[in-house]
Formats: sequence, C-alpha cells, structure tokens
Amino acid sequence: MKKILISDKIHPECAEFLKINYFDVDYKPDLSREELLKIIHLYDGLIVKSQTEVDKEFLSFAENLELIGRAGTHVTNIDIDEATKRGIVVMNTPGGNTVSAVELTLSMMLALSRKISQADKLMKEEKWERKSLSGIELSGKTLGLIGLGSVGKEVAKRAQAFEMNVIAHDPFVSKILAYELGIELVSLNEIYKRSDFISIHTPLNSQTKYLISKNSIEKCKNGVRIINCATGGIINENDLLEALNTGKVSGAAIDVFEKEPPTNFELIKNPNFICTPHLGASTEDAKEKVARQIAEQFTEFFNGNAPIGIVNSSAVQFQNNPELKPYLSLAEKIGKLQSFFMNSTPAKLEVIIYGSKIHKYADAISSAFFKGYFEKLYGSKVNFVNSVFFAKEKSIEVSFDFKDRTQNYSNLITFSLSSSKSESVISGSVFFNLDPRIVHIDEYEVEFVPTGNMIIYYNEDAPGIMANVTTILSKNKINIAGLYLGRNQRGSNALTIMITDESTDDSIIKAISNVPGIMNLFALVLN
Repeated sequence: MKKILISDKIHPECAEFLKINYFDVDYKPDLSREELLKIIHLYDGLIVKSQTEVDKEFLSFAENLELIGRAGTHVTNIDIDEATKRGIVVMNTPGGNTVSAVELTLSMMLALSRKISQADKLMKEEKWERKSLSGIELSGKTLGLIGLGSVGKEVAKRAQAFEMNVIAHDPFVSKILAYELGIELVSLNEIYKRSDFISIHTPLNSQTKYLISKNSIEKCKNGVRIINCATGGIINENDLLEALNTGKVSGAAIDVFEKEPPTNFELIKNPNFICTPHLGASTEDAKEKVARQIAEQFTEFFNGNAPIGIVNSSAVQFQNNPELKPYLSLAEKIGKLQSFFMNSTPAKLEVIIYGSKIHKYADAISSAFFKGYFEKLYGSKVNFVNSVFFAKEKSIEVSFDFKDRTQNYSNLITFSLSSSKSESVISGSVFFNLDPRIVHIDEYEVEFVPTGNMIIYYNEDAPGIMANVTTILSKNKINIAGLYLGRNQRGSNALTIMITDESTDDSIIKAISNVPGIMNLFALVLN
C-alpha cells in the first residue's frame, strides 16, 4: 500500500478519495519544516499547495518519494530540476481552478472600469461623491491578452460577451486556433500599442520576468489598465507605481505579487490600484475540484496509468500508452545494448524516426533510450524521469530527424551514438503484433527480439568458431534458445547474437572470449 502525505491544508475530498482507493494517507498540514524533514522518507507520494517548500534540502530527505502533486497550477515552491534529477515525478492540476481564475480576472476588469473599489471606500467613509467616480464601458474597448492558455482563452470568451475586441500574444498558439476563437494574434508591441486593457496569463520564466516594466509601459496607450491574476514577478511593481502616479497607467488590479506577502505598501495604497491576496483559486468550487483532481491523478499514476498534469517527464505520461509502450520498450533495450557497444562516453545521439504516427513521441522515446543506456552506470537510480537529466549532465547532444517511412518497414527508429573514439548505430522496429525487434546493428542486418539472456560478439567469418562456442555452452549445460548471425560478405568480420535459456557467469564468458577469432564479447540480460 502506497503511503501519501498531505502537508498543506486541502479540501477533505482529496484524502477521502485516496483512502477509498486503498492508499495509506496522512493529513498533516500543521507540521513545521523540521518535523516534515524527519518523516518525509516514510512516504511514496507528497501532496502540497503553496505553503510547503519542496527545495533541494527537502528532497535530500525524501529518499523514497516517487511523486509530488501540487493541488493547483503553479509549482514555483517545488524544485523541479532537483526532483527530476532524483527521478521524482512532479504533477499539477491543469484546469482545476481555471474558472475561478477567469472570473477573478473579469471581476478585476469590471472593478477597474467602474471604480468600484474607490466608490466602496468613499461610501464607507460616509462620502457621497459621484463626480470623481465616472468610469468607462468595456464594450468597444480592446483587451490585450499576454498568454492564450486555458485561462486566457476563457477570459477572451467572456470579454467577447462584453463586446470587447480581443487581441493576444502567444508564440505557442497557431493563427488558425486564434481565428477559430475570434482572436487576432499580434506581437507584444502591438499589444502595448493597441490595448485599453492588458491582462496577463503567462507563467513566470526568464523571458517573462518584468515583461511589464518601464520600457513596455512607455509603449502603451495613455490611460491603459493592467490586470495580473497569473503570476507575480511579471510586472515590475516599482515601475507600475511610477506609471500610476504619472497617470500613464490609469488603473491596475493585481492578485499576485513578486514577493508574498507584499511589502510595497506605497503601491498597495495607491488610489488607482486594486489588489487581492492571491485569491485566484480561492473559491470553494476550485478547492474541491483541485483536491479531487490531484487525488484522481495520484490514483492513475500509482495504478500504472497515464495521468494528466505531469510537468517534468513526457515519458512517464506515455509509458503505459498501449500504442507507444512497445516503442519505449524497444528504445530502452537499444539504449542498454549500446551502453555495451560504446567504449567511451558519447558526445552525440542522433535519433531518426520513421513512421509519422510516432513522431510526436520523440522526447519520450529519447527518455526511454537513456534510461536503458544509463542503467549500466547508475542501476535502479535511473528512470524515465531523470534519464534525460543524466544525458545533459554528460553533455550528450541530442538531435532528431523525422521521416514518413522506409522501404522495408512501416516504422523504424535508428539510434546513432558517437564519440571521438567510437560510434554505434542500432535500428529497431515494432512489428504488426506489437513485437519490438532489432533489425540492424552497425553495418550488419539482423532480426531478433531483444529479450532474455544474451551473448553478443564480433568474430572472424571462419569455420570452427561457432562449434567451439557451442561446445563451451554445452559443457556448462547452457541451452541456446536463439541464434542470429550477420555478415556483409564472405570472409569479413561477422556479428553473432545468442539468446540462452540459462544465464552465463564470468568463467563461461571468459572461456568464450578466449576462442580464437572472437572479438568484443559481452553478455547482458534484457527483460
């Protein structure tokens, strides 16, 4: 039974669902960090919101952790790189709080346009002032969206209901999709130039840090209104304050801050600034949705299925996909084979994928390959999550080439590993019965199912070598289950692959390697 820790306050639906599905669940949202570090090694899974800091130190104590789940969207409190290095899957709950974030964004927009916050403040001060509270209509105004993900698209839909003109900037959205949504895709400069309202719906990264700052604000319309219910740090808060004071920005509404709780009280107290304490997902509906969703995703993951929301490994998401599974198995086994063929650390991996239906799985296929390749070096420490991390750590450059099909196979994957000292090229195909087979090793054409106890060697193409090898195996009561030979021409070197029913120990392998004419022998087991 998998043991799950919930370390932050979350709707009871989460723990209830997990317990119904036979997980051992501990709900401990009030533990100190020191207390968490003492017990985290006991758990297979961890569910957090934004309070628990899952940093490098925390993960160093989590020796048995397989999965971290964030009940929400943002994972800024989780060290993704360190989790990946340790082979821990990280997931969030995409879409669980979308509606709540969308409705808060629209609430902010309406509050800015009609000065609701200022009017409420004056009324509470027993002041009846109407002249200073004249607002604007949304109808006919231009809304510029920075980011057109799930929240951005839903904001656009509701803004269009207010008869707003919606433009957007998102480098990952096609013009066709934008056209279908009734949205014009434009550059960032066009967003700044044309928008009456700018609403941010993009994650924080090196490209979006201080995206809204003095330089970009100067490009905006006079009197622009800015809304951010996405992520803190995208707006330079000091530059925004300056623009509010000069009137360049007539109003701003912010739910998220670079530092939380915020300390820039000059900004917070500005009369044209509306703010809330990170309430984007704070509705009873959203809390219940994300609690149930993360519990469902945990259940899917630990039952060996492919849950949504994994943020640090596409291979994990696809490893139990019936269509892809045999290709991942093939890639992993080829990786393990090539770890024996290469006699130096590779500098480059070239992957050629023939067969259009598997092109989209290229990243997962490379993850599977490196899982097999690094198993020889790292053992069980390597998995689908961290295999690519190890490749990056070794500075292995990866490139892909995509082709529709070959003349002889409906699908084929070729892995070419190279270093300054050696090169290994192995190709495999998945046959009609979902049977993964290796069909080329270097210049040799072969065909075999890569499974079981294997003896592989290069040899001179001369009489008597095979007889000597089979004699050694027979004396040690090793039965040959399969034999596969490859050569290019008579009298040249050849490749021999044996699959045996029994495993071979070092003494048997040494005896075979001493047979005259045998070169580069190794034995391995492929499961």
